[in-house]
Amino acid sequence: QGDTVYAIVGFFIGIVFLYYMLMVNEMKWSKSLYLGSIVGAIIALAILFGALGGDFDSLMSGKAGQ
Repeated sequence: QGDTVYAIVGFFIGIVFLYYMLMVNEMKWSKSLYLGSIVGAIIALAILFGALGGDFDSLMSGKAGQ
């Protein structure tokens, strides 16, 4: 149950940070770097998901690629 609380808190911190970086922050370079890192993370997750064939259980158990 403690992991769930940490996940929820982390999610809300991420949402607040995302709002700040995209709406409040006025520096163009930091906005573009942040957006680039988000896009890169999404692409990396898509490649990982495709490489695993949609099998996240093997990733979580540490048996990916075996």
